[in-house]
Amino acid sequence: MPSIQVPEICEDSSPSPNHELIPTEKIKLCSALHPNCDSFITSANPVYIPAPPPIDCPFMLRSDFRLGAVDPIQTPQMIDSENLFYTTIPSCPMDNDIAHPYLKYKYMWTNATDKDIVFAEEDRTLSGVASLSERFYRRLHAAVRYVIKRSEEARDPPVEPWTFGTRDRYLEYLMKRPNLLQRVVKDGPLLMNMGIHRLETLKLDPGTIFLTVGMIQSFWIELCGALDYVQFFRDTIEPYWKVRHRAHGLSRPALCHLMGGFTTSEYDSKRITRAGIPMYLIRPLRTLSSREILDTVGLTYLPIETELAIGLYSPITTDTASDSRKIFAYNHFLYTDHFSTTYGRWPLLAPAISGSIRSVTQNPPSSTLKNSTQHLDRFLELTGDYAPPAINSWFHANAVNVNRFSAKSQQYKHLPSDASYFFPDPHLFLDVSERERVVYLHMWKQISAFWKYKASCNKPDARPLSSEEWRDLLSIPSKASTASEIQKKVEVFLGPSPDSNGVSYHLDVFDFNLPIEKKEAVELVWEICELNFRFELLSLDVRAAARSIRSQVTGDEYFQADNKSQVVFPRCLPITTIRSSELRDLVNALESKVQKAKVLEEANGRALEKESRVSVAWEQGLVQHYVQTFYDYFGRPAILPRRNPSE
Repeated sequence: MPSIQVPEICEDSSPSPNHELIPTEKIKLCSALHPNCDSFITSANPVYIPAPPPIDCPFMLRSDFRLGAVDPIQTPQMIDSENLFYTTIPSCPMDNDIAHPYLKYKYMWTNATDKDIVFAEEDRTLSGVASLSERFYRRLHAAVRYVIKRSEEARDPPVEPWTFGTRDRYLEYLMKRPNLLQRVVKDGPLLMNMGIHRLETLKLDPGTIFLTVGMIQSFWIELCGALDYVQFFRDTIEPYWKVRHRAHGLSRPALCHLMGGFTTSEYDSKRITRAGIPMYLIRPLRTLSSREILDTVGLTYLPIETELAIGLYSPITTDTASDSRKIFAYNHFLYTDHFSTTYGRWPLLAPAISGSIRSVTQNPPSSTLKNSTQHLDRFLELTGDYAPPAINSWFHANAVNVNRFSAKSQQYKHLPSDASYFFPDPHLFLDVSERERVVYLHMWKQISAFWKYKASCNKPDARPLSSEEWRDLLSIPSKASTASEIQKKVEVFLGPSPDSNGVSYHLDVFDFNLPIEKKEAVELVWEICELNFRFELLSLDVRAAARSIRSQVTGDEYFQADNKSQVVFPRCLPITTIRSSELRDLVNALESKVQKAKVLEEANGRALEKESRVSVAWEQGLVQHYVQTFYDYFGRPAILPRRNPSE
């Protein structure tokens, strides 16, 4: 292999006269016939040419919960200028491959199996749910911590090690490659953290666990490839002695362990091959020249699972494979707009989603006015002995801050399910007799575990219920006379037990007549408020993202991930002293101010008062924007969070 400087892979991929390549020696190529028989594939590798990925293949989950040949972590992919970092995705290390930079994390290429699943001990209400084993979870968590640390250092490198001007040059290089920057800064770390949190906090069915683990591993490997690609550029502008102590190790990864990729550009093929990265050039058959061909070989078909997953997890999306659509699909496996039942499981990926959810309607203003009247009592604050304590900034937010005749609320088309609640309407537990409240709370205690499981796993039959439906479900014990009758009526709402994944729920009819303490009742109502608030916030986030996709045909280039949080939590908040492009930065800024105020409490009381006023005003502005935005999108007041009574 001729020697070459690393910068060649970091140049722009468009060929030009200024990029003429002069080979240092004649390279004999190995060739293989393309499956379509109208072209051939050449490579500098004398013994191995993999089969190219299928064209226009949709993302379909296989039985191992991977995406098959269209997954860049399993096979080399067709590359372009936006996804050039696919060439640096590392392949699975072998046990004796001590030079592989990720040998320590070989388990990230290994699927979770039944041995890694720990089923929860059967309780009175729910059985068949499981969690990831502690051993596998610890290893997964260690790998995620490692790569996120590298990601943070790559996107915001320290100032000190750089010579004058090189740090700005590095950051400018990243800014000119938004697809690479998006993967390093947002998509990879965000989705991995979401998956880790999901595995850590929820009891799921084995299929959901396998899919979540596979998602984390997929983005981990792709993020490693993106970071290694960034490392190429850093190595070209920084002296070696200044970078040797970085988290990745003493040097950049060995190039022979990279996956490489396919291309139809002869320029890209030569340039990247000379950098030491495996490349496979697809050319028309008529251009075949025996003078440059060393040998011909058969295509190597990698051992990729071909059998489709069955049941709930069969397709992630039927859209054509692309980098951003895969991110959308995984993202909405974790968090879906549960109210958009009309559009199926993946509302953001529906063919005409941008117009179907929130197209401008010709309905007169009376349609929204009627909706507002229907939920008039829901604008009022929860009151009564069993209402959890209110949060100051959220107190009366719906009644005071919501403009029920706003222009957006008149324009957006609201779905019938928008008037429903994914968890019980908390008002149901307050405006009833003591006997009804006891029955409602006991019924919720019995079905809550199964309902949370269905919501967490995004079951297609998990749908929001209207207040009347929730009342009918919770009051079943007081209307049914036998245990079998209660079970039969509950199955109308919850589905059969066990479900298709073997998860079952059990009802104990003897509990419905037992008294319930006031403290426990208030805590249950608080939990219901909290669950409603979280699911409504996530659903609003999905809808805000859907509006940012102007057309599903060309949606990839228009979508910006940070639009989701900016629509719900915009940069232009009422208080200009705290301003950031990300919600996390806003929260960190607020926490920093509160902490600073605490430190200065004894030294300067007036400083504390000033900081408190800023924090309260910032939070009130955030609350005001949230309740109005939710009303605009859903046509009803949001369920507001409350203080935990046990704190």
